[in-house]
Amino acid sequence: MPYKTHVPVVFVIALVIQSWCSVAGYVNSSAIAGTPLLRKVTMPDSSSSRVTRRLGSVLSWFAVNIGSLLIDAAPITMFGTTFTVDNYQREMIDFLVAGRSDDNGVAMRDWYLKGTGEGDIKAGVVRAGPGPNTKTHLGFNDVEQLLTEYPSKILDGSIERGNELGMQVLGSGAWPEAPGGLKTIGLGQTRENHAFVRPYLANALDKGGWSDAWLQQMANVFFDNRDQFDSSDVAWWVLQVLHKIHLDLDIDEAQAKEFTAYMSKIITLIPFTENALNGWAVEQALSVKDTLSKKAAYLESIKSAMKTKYADEDFVKSSSDDAAAKLNLLASNILDSLQFAGGISVPTVINTVLATTHMATESKHTSLKNEPLSTSNYLWILLEALRKYAPVAGVPSWEKKGDGNYKHVVPNLAQALMDSSVFDQPLVFKNRGADVYESKLLKTGMPWAGPAIQRFSDGTADTAAPHSHNCPAQDLSFRMMKAFIEAFIAKGGSSGWSAVDAASISVTAYGPSSFGVVKKGLTHTTGCAFSPSCKPGYSWVSTEYCWWGRRDWTCRVV
Repeated sequence: MPYKTHVPVVFVIALVIQSWCSVAGYVNSSAIAGTPLLRKVTMPDSSSSRVTRRLGSVLSWFAVNIGSLLIDAAPITMFGTTFTVDNYQREMIDFLVAGRSDDNGVAMRDWYLKGTGEGDIKAGVVRAGPGPNTKTHLGFNDVEQLLTEYPSKILDGSIERGNELGMQVLGSGAWPEAPGGLKTIGLGQTRENHAFVRPYLANALDKGGWSDAWLQQMANVFFDNRDQFDSSDVAWWVLQVLHKIHLDLDIDEAQAKEFTAYMSKIITLIPFTENALNGWAVEQALSVKDTLSKKAAYLESIKSAMKTKYADEDFVKSSSDDAAAKLNLLASNILDSLQFAGGISVPTVINTVLATTHMATESKHTSLKNEPLSTSNYLWILLEALRKYAPVAGVPSWEKKGDGNYKHVVPNLAQALMDSSVFDQPLVFKNRGADVYESKLLKTGMPWAGPAIQRFSDGTADTAAPHSHNCPAQDLSFRMMKAFIEAFIAKGGSSGWSAVDAASISVTAYGPSSFGVVKKGLTHTTGCAFSPSCKPGYSWVSTEYCWWGRRDWTCRVV
């Protein structure tokens, strides 16, 4: 029947695209309804060029209108502002289309500049939207100043955080455990709940007992007896490291791969509410019950590890309801950290460095065409990747106005790092020099929302302070990236690595396409065959003739 025939197409557009928007909006990676448990959110119960921009708008109109026939498209009202299909979802699908354009970031820049009258990101540029009552701040200094004010304004109650990830307003359905009494991502927790969680996260991550030597050892172990790997393998290595640091929990390769597979499922649920996820069509498309069942099992595993790691804490020793609630709150936040933060952003940046340096020569940035990845250049390439392909986009908040209403304010890190008044030729990938990277990236911590760290009257700052809102793994994540890339270079030796599918590698605002790499110099023989062929990534070197017209090829990675 036609209805059944077109359901998969609808979901590719209306479900998968919307879920991808949620990933991409954060990791620069919806039919969203509501829940009574979502703070200050009320919901109805009903379950590069102008041509490119117009084309994207046609796609978004088609997606949201066709998708609304099958899923609950009720509007969200968050802090008094209502987000609908027409005023929000269409624009966010245009965001997805722009970000996936392989045009060196032109379409993404133009999407952000829509309605501003500007041709480049520059100081003071502010975009209306996405969505009503929303201002997205794009200039470097503007974004830095807004983030600097987060700790004090959150402390005095003049701003609050909502159930959002990057540029995306989220649904409640992916948090049935209701951490802290709220069905929300950890980033959207109340001031009080965040103040409880933050010290535990930051003290485990940036202030934990790990060392550079240990990180390097973990990276070296990954490359032991490994002469080839896929870009997807980086994610499970990252997860092994993060499980150990978060929870002192050792997981093997199989367990890490299983968690990676789960991550690819849970991320597709976050745009949707409970009502939407309970619908037959969404369940069939996204395997909702199975994914949430796996999430529940991971939460129990995390709680078990926490009871060992934090055995002396009151929330572990006590049997009270309050202690159980705190255990649940912290476990949910740790899981969010693993599955939506470092577990996505760290491998994305590492793979961006590998992709930009190993894609086909004609596809490379000019600065990398004759620049093999090495110990002498990897640091500037990594820092430039963090700038041009920033792993985090928006850090949204809701600012309380004098009349008691709220306005939606979105400082955008990714575009701040493309500010033409700060970075010459921001679309160009090039070595900007140690002074620029030190002052604008490392000292400010801008790729990690660094200015949002809580500072005290004596001028000191502490990432583990209750009201810090920078990435709690700001230092750790950068050192993990360096450790993996250094191990990659060392394993490649003087010859280096070759991409199996170099010609098909691309990098967009949302990160690189999938690819594989093989160590150069490896050889294999095909054995006698009438039609021999080399393994992927290998090239023919010589032929030895066998009987009855068969040939035995020698193949090498070059």
